[in-house]
Amino acid sequence: KMHEFQRYKADFDREGVVHVPNFLPPADLDELRRNLARYVQEIVPTLRDGSITYHHKGKRETLRQLENLSIDPFFAAYGSRPRWLALAGAVLGEPVAPARVDKMNPWGWQSFFDSPPNTGYCTPAHQDNAYFSFDPPGATIWVALEQASDANGAMHYVRGSHREPLRPHIFGTTDGSPLVVKDFVPHETDVHYVLEPGDAVVHHGGTIHYTNPNRTTDSYRPAFSMFLFPVSAKRDEVLHRAKFLG
Repeated sequence: KMHEFQRYKADFDREGVVHVPNFLPPADLDELRRNLARYVQEIVPTLRDGSITYHHKGKRETLRQLENLSIDPFFAAYGSRPRWLALAGAVLGEPVAPARVDKMNPWGWQSFFDSPPNTGYCTPAHQDNAYFSFDPPGATIWVALEQASDANGAMHYVRGSHREPLRPHIFGTTDGSPLVVKDFVPHETDVHYVLEPGDAVVHHGGTIHYTNPNRTTDSYRPAFSMFLFPVSAKRDEVLHRAKFLG
């Protein structure tokens, strides 16, 4: 399967981000949506572990983030799906580990994100590897579950930012996304994609990304993401501890 995605590697290496149309076939997309809906309905009310982020606490229509998906057997297995591993392996140029619970992440490496309308919420500019401290860095595959555009809060990416050293981050005030690139200024060359359900965007762990607010009154922008890192990757534990404990 990896060869199917090989054509994205050159752009990924240069830009740090690529759009993969129709990544999830309709049946796979339906399966993922169904299981996320079930998780929200059945599992979310039982959790008190801090893995759920709302814009207005406890209000279902303002749900922004789910992180402990691997507590559910469907998602525990989903992190090993070959199509996901093949895409990440192709752009990173080496095999990747499945997105499952490990000693570095007790919640596993899968997330649900939304940008609810009428909240003014923005994801602050950040680099994923500021959180994870991996060498070499991994990649995030972000799949649209409904149409995504700038109007309803699509992600923006700073092209080529992965080829520079990791930027300094500071602690911001956004629940679920505490780290923010210090002194960040958006630029007209930043890129975003209009995504159809099932489309993926893959970005490098060093690529700066952020959203504008969802400016619509009725359009949600749900997405499911998986962070996948090379089997060769090691975490810089000193850097990681200094950041979160220092």
